[in-house]
Amino acid sequence: MNEKENPPAWLVNLSHFAVPGIFGYLAYLELCASVTVRWETITIFCLVASPFLMLLASRYVKKVKWGDKELETHSTSSTKEYVESLEKKTDPSKAPVIGPPTLNPMTYNAVSKTGKKILRTLWHYQKQHFGADSDKRWGFTIRGQGLAAKDFEFGAFTLLQQNAIIQDQQGMVFLTDSGIEFCNKQNSFVESGDIYTKFDN
Repeated sequence: MNEKENPPAWLVNLSHFAVPGIFGYLAYLELCASVTVRWETITIFCLVASPFLMLLASRYVKKVKWGDKELETHSTSSTKEYVESLEKKTDPSKAPVIGPPTLNPMTYNAVSKTGKKILRTLWHYQKQHFGADSDKRWGFTIRGQGLAAKDFEFGAFTLLQQNAIIQDQQGMVFLTDSGIEFCNKQNSFVESGDIYTKFDN
């Protein structure tokens, strides 16, 4: 069974003006227009105002106590409460699973020039020291306050965004599994070009 939808915001806002307007006009007739207001008139006005009154009551009234019985209503008057109610209705098991971005020929263009140099260096020495299929990873870093260190940090950042490398607390960078996979499949991207030959390991 589908739950009843909340009334549109414009209708609730209209209720804020309609209710005082209706009863304000009734008071005007009694006080200013010298018209005797009968019970029949009051009843008609109440019937006219009742839809707006019910909307306002559902928005603001949290509990109603009648004798020894208490009725509690739940309101979604605030954005926070409305979002929380939606979260409760959402089944996490049915939520789409979105994995981290991975490096591919299309996103490779987003890697900076220095980032591509870092990738080539990691791939070159990975194959030289451990092999392309090894669980071990070769890594390096460039430290200091100079331009070379700053370029290295930015280049590493662009690779981190593509989940091609990881970086430890000492600033050392290493290829991830997806980075290894990219280098294996896209040799033309990583086999040619300059590499780092001096490191601060």
